[in-house]
Amino acid sequence: MYSNLSSRNGRDLWSKFKAITPFKIRGVQTDNGSEFLWEFATELEREGNGYVERFNRTLEEEFIEYREWMLKDDLEEFNRELMRYLIWYNTERVHSGLGNVSPLEWICYKFYENSPQSKIIWTYT
Repeated sequence: MYSNLSSRNGRDLWSKFKAITPFKIRGVQTDNGSEFLWEFATELEREGNGYVERFNRTLEEEFIEYREWMLKDDLEEFNRELMRYLIWYNTERVHSGLGNVSPLEWICYKFYENSPQSKIIWTYT
């Protein structure tokens, strides 16, 4: 338990988690809260897992920069647009780090690679 949310505490928890985990950690997913920025993200990047920081940069460059005015004028609409963007980002946008497929396609194919593959997944219907 920590007394507050901070990136330093996030980094500390990460180091403790790695020390007790009996398997190799292949990825980290966060909600981008403040405790997962700065020191935490820098540590992941130093370890060669810079996806958190890269996602933050992509979100800034592809979405926020074009809608900053909404943060002041219409936060509810900003959040609706953000949800639509995140659905698109994870289901349709291709990612070079995933072999030019969407994250959902990558997960479907990765975890079901030994079974017959079909393009009939929920995002195509």
